[in-house]
Amino acid sequence: MKRLIILLFSIVFTFLGCACSNQDAEDNTNLLDESKTNRPISGIDVQWSGWTIEQFVDSSSCVFYGKCISKTESTIRQELTFEIEEVYKGKYDPLVSEFTALKSITFNVGNHYLLFCGLDASVYSGEDHYGISTAVCDDDYGLYHEGIFNLNLSSLEEVREYVYHYIADHPTDNKVPVNNDYCRSDDLRDIYDYASTVIVAKILGITDDSNTDRTSYSFEVKEILKGDTDGELWITAFKDSMKIGEDYILLLDKPEKTSVFFKMCSRKSIIPVMSEEAALIRSFSD
Repeated sequence: MKRLIILLFSIVFTFLGCACSNQDAEDNTNLLDESKTNRPISGIDVQWSGWTIEQFVDSSSCVFYGKCISKTESTIRQELTFEIEEVYKGKYDPLVSEFTALKSITFNVGNHYLLFCGLDASVYSGEDHYGISTAVCDDDYGLYHEGIFNLNLSSLEEVREYVYHYIADHPTDNKVPVNNDYCRSDDLRDIYDYASTVIVAKILGITDDSNTDRTSYSFEVKEILKGDTDGELWITAFKDSMKIGEDYILLLDKPEKTSVFFKMCSRKSIIPVMSEEAALIRSFSD
């Protein structure tokens, strides 16, 4: 009899425990769904895992559909070419042949993709390229996409149709701004006017030499000809373009006001301090 009572208590306790666990799981799932649907677009949120398809459309200056023709990979990114078949948003420049994306986005040569991207410039390569923020395609496992949540569509064709109608209902001027642009003139006066900061600097050392087209340096500011510098500074310049211990006039731009990194503001931003061009730049600051 005593054993029977103990067994009954054990069964009741186990049932209640399972019920509570299932309820906790349901509550947690509901909380997760609510947090995802109310996810902020900006700011730090470790639970946020992406944007909606509408947010990707709104934040992309270009939306293209095309076939992946080639792919090469570097340390953290991949360079791709596409045969663009349809433009949903923005304008496609056939002279800009390269697309880039982080390696977290999967691309397979021969597949068709809906591409969400913007036009990016690189002062270091001297070439523009389309930077891909995400892509959608049909693969062997169904609909593939990276970083898009609440996408309740089952095929690339459905996504294309939805994006087409969404853009039609939310028209834009189709302008395509160039991100990270730089002064494209070779005239020193134009470059000086474009630069946010012009300094005379002594190169102290190399801080990063892992990229194929650029080297980052630490330096000491000896004279400010334009703008201002605050705190500890680094400069990203062209690959092996300066010698440690030597002085240069540098015509620079800052990607962000709070950044400690400066970049070249043109393809002609490094001037040896004893050159005739250096004397000309000094005349601009008088």
